[in-house]
Amino acid sequence: MHIDSMHQSDEEPVEVTSEELVEELKADLKPSQPAMLDVTVSPVVSKMTVRRSALVQTLGILLQNAFDASEVGRTRVSLAIGREDDELVFTVEDRGEGMTSEQLRRIGEPFVTTKGPQRGMGLGLFLARLMAEHLRGSLKLRSAVGKGTTCVLRFPSEP
Repeated sequence: MHIDSMHQSDEEPVEVTSEELVEELKADLKPSQPAMLDVTVSPVVSKMTVRRSALVQTLGILLQNAFDASEVGRTRVSLAIGREDDELVFTVEDRGEGMTSEQLRRIGEPFVTTKGPQRGMGLGLFLARLMAEHLRGSLKLRSAVGKGTTCVLRFPSEP
């Protein structure tokens, strides 16, 4: 998490291929994590115009949270990149322990975390949601105990 994350959301949009984006995301993961990441890219998203640093930062938060949740069972994490109408859609899914409805209701508030002591400050999802909203998008989470968590990041495609 970078202190200047909100400034990254003001950067100029650039064209990037889905392969370049995935490689940049993998480069920021811990050494064992890229092999545990399943990536699916819709053929209609071979190229996209995005605020690259802001997107990488936001997806990096979601991926790291998914890997943290999957750590106990050493389960895989998935990233799907797609397009629906005029929106880019990024879906990050883990198969971790999941969250209760009370945890899910509060997650994303500042300093709220499901991680144990010394494992997180509870600012990642808060920052990811702020970045998504600043980019005129949204971040939605679904979760169930024993089934894992799905994060769906959506925002308008840049012209």
